[in-house]
Amino acid sequence: LGALNREIKDCLRCGKCKPVCMTHIPRANLLYSPRDKILATGLLIEAFLYEEQTRRGVSQQHFAALNDVADHCTTCHKCETPCPVDIDFGKVSIHMRNILRARGEKSFNLGTRLAMSYLNATEPGKVHLLRRGVLQTAYNAQALAHKIAKPLLPKGPPPATTGKAPLRAEVIHFLRKPLPTDMGVQTMRQLLAIVDDKTVPIIRDSAKVTDDSDAVFYFPGCGSERLFSQIGLATLAMLHHVGAQTVLPPGYLCCGYPQTAGGHEDKGQEISVRNQVLFHRVANTLNYLDIKTVILSCGTCMDQLLQYQFQQIFPGCRLLDIHEYLMEKGVALEGVEGVQYLYHDPCHTPM
Repeated sequence: LGALNREIKDCLRCGKCKPVCMTHIPRANLLYSPRDKILATGLLIEAFLYEEQTRRGVSQQHFAALNDVADHCTTCHKCETPCPVDIDFGKVSIHMRNILRARGEKSFNLGTRLAMSYLNATEPGKVHLLRRGVLQTAYNAQALAHKIAKPLLPKGPPPATTGKAPLRAEVIHFLRKPLPTDMGVQTMRQLLAIVDDKTVPIIRDSAKVTDDSDAVFYFPGCGSERLFSQIGLATLAMLHHVGAQTVLPPGYLCCGYPQTAGGHEDKGQEISVRNQVLFHRVANTLNYLDIKTVILSCGTCMDQLLQYQFQQIFPGCRLLDIHEYLMEKGVALEGVEGVQYLYHDPCHTPM
């Protein structure tokens, strides 16, 4: 608790973090902006200390309140930029989740548990089974339930709430919008027949590759590889189009961010170290390619891989989002007619 207090003690209560926070919805309540969560955290720390010092026993309600504060954060880290004292409540939330997990007080959520099992899986058979048996089944079931319930759902925004919403409100919110069902039948590695974790795939167009062609290392991550394989395939197609030699890591890998952000810091650290050792072996094996660019198509992976020691793996390399790399190569859409689309910069922006 002392370390947690040191992270938030300098807050000026200015509220500059409110406009950029994803969980600050003034129409619903005023409890979950970083400023107000810091106030709540400070009060909870005082409550813990008071009950410990008076030997009254620690109330379980305090752990429930701490879970409520910790769960209302997407860890996008956008609150750090406007903060005059550089408080990153994303890091504070991760710290709180680790405290709760270490003491066995983290709230249980079946969906979170299943999602974490899927992300932790590295064996191809287990990944494919969980994707087809759990993920696709759940997504299709929710989309069907949305279709059936849509005429019956109330219109307009949900009511304002503090704390846990009533079951009826949760069901309505869950069915209000359909989950995507166009995930594709197979993962990116299944479609490319590169599921073997003992093989390092290299994808290139022999007609375009020259001695001056770029060699890039593409880390697809869970979102672009296991969930929405179209993203990974599109990234590989564009790299193939510009004549780059694309090296993929062997096997299914997660960057470790979801585990760390979810309170499993030890598991996230284990994954990060294991990945870096594997990347080092890939770099030593393919040192003739002189890889200088690491490509990503996921902002969450970018956030985590920035903490990897890539300068020790691929000396002189840089981490780039695929869009930035394509812009460098002069890839653009000009004079295109038809439907116009608005690009929504994600919460975990890679730019």
